[in-house]
Amino acid sequence: MTDSYSLKFEDSQAAYALKNRHFTSLESYEARLSLFNLSILADYDQLVCLPELYNIDKHWYQIETAKKVIKQFGGRAMLSDEVGLGKTIEAGMICKEYLSRNQIKSLLILTPATERFSMATRTASKV
Repeated sequence: MTDSYSLKFEDSQAAYALKNRHFTSLESYEARLSLFNLSILADYDQLVCLPELYNIDKHWYQIETAKKVIKQFGGRAMLSDEVGLGKTIEAGMICKEYLSRNQIKSLLILTPATERFSMATRTASKV
């Protein structure tokens, strides 16, 4: 398995360094990347999307599930539990969190065929 990374440089210092071939060691880069990843993880202790979610009864277990999926699973998880515990709300929180932080432009939600219209209308009316 190969890892792939996507980097986007917006900082003029980074562009200047690349243009003038001012490189640092790989160890220094990996240390900065680890620090950056830790800072991102720390930021997810509070979900910034919660005030933006209207007409939703948010329960503590849904919020904790959303935070866990984002922090520990990088947003990739299969939400499955008993009927009526709020999988749609959890999925909506996760999507809205990434959208609120401008970390995604599009998303894909997989749901059983029997639920696709129900999920779409419930999600659209609440987000």
